[in-house]
Amino acid sequence: KKKYGKLVNLKIHISHGLAYKNINKKNNWRFAKQNINSISGNLGIHYIHMIIKIFGKPKKTLINNLSIADKKFTDTSYILLNYKHFLSEIFLSYASVKYKKIELIFSNCIIVLDEGKLVEYHPRNLYDNKGLFKTPKPNIIYKKNLLYEDGVSKSIRFFYNKIKKGERFDKMQFNQAIYANKILLEK
Repeated sequence: KKKYGKLVNLKIHISHGLAYKNINKKNNWRFAKQNINSISGNLGIHYIHMIIKIFGKPKKTLINNLSIADKKFTDTSYILLNYKHFLSEIFLSYASVKYKKIELIFSNCIIVLDEGKLVEYHPRNLYDNKGLFKTPKPNIIYKKNLLYEDGVSKSIRFFYNKIKKGERFDKMQFNQAIYANKILLEK
């Protein structure tokens, strides 16, 4: 903790250009207007749940949905989860360039998961010859597509093993999942 300092901001950016593909959006479940059925509910719920699982319930939430590619369909969402000591942002879009990035911004370090590469920028107090702050050199910690293959595979295995063994889900995990859905239903 001392190396990284305090968490200041968590940013998640996931996007691709599905809204510009030649598909029937009217009957496509990804383009509904309601939060629970829009990009917020289809994709955002997973990141909301992950953040709640790690950090607990936020103090305040905000969800803004936009229609960028076609005014009839929601294709972009900005979700803000405010905690007592840091902010968490989730930006999702079917109307942009394919991009996957998660940033953890600490008071003394930035950790970036970008298209499967985990990179650390450290320390904060790094200066150029004029005494101005300069960006630390990236330190690559890990290279593998952590955002999708590992996460989805582990989630499916976890779920399958629980069902196969006839085990119940942990009550706390269940309540976190319910709360994550409640955020979407109430906005």
